[in-house]
Amino acid sequence: MMRGGSVDLLTDFRAFACCVQISGPCLADVDWKVNLSLASSSASSLRKPSVQVALYLEESCAARKEVVMELDKAQLDLLIESVSKLRQATDSIPL
Repeated sequence: MMRGGSVDLLTDFRAFACCVQISGPCLADVDWKVNLSLASSSASSLRKPSVQVALYLEESCAARKEVVMELDKAQLDLLIESVSKLRQATDSIPL
């Protein structure tokens, strides 16, 4: 597996680490779009914006999972706040 050279070694290590993953899935990509309902059978949901967020998670070398959520403004604000807190917590971990 090892071919020599630090770049080759790093590539081999990444491939190996991906296949023997100890932690849970990692976030590979995010996609989002804003929706605005112009007509609805329910008057309460008329002209209310929402955001559709798709999270692409990598669980192993070949497995990729898509998680799709539709959020209103309050839910989106909560998601952003939670992700900010996670980032602060992980940034404080010494490497």
